[in-house]
Amino acid sequence: MTLVASLTLGNLVLDNTTVLVLSIATIAFFGSFIFISRTNDMKGALLSLLPGRKK
Repeated sequence: MTLVASLTLGNLVLDNTTVLVLSIATIAFFGSFIFISRTNDMKGALLSLLPGRKK
């Protein structure tokens, strides 16, 4: 038994390898975006606790 898990979008047919690579790239992109956002928020929160940073 073979499993066909290719993705078809209109006339575009993507094979399993392409779908896997695009999925991994998408997850890595969103993961890095979330990591950078959380890191910047934590740095900003810690810097706001330092004295003499009033604007």
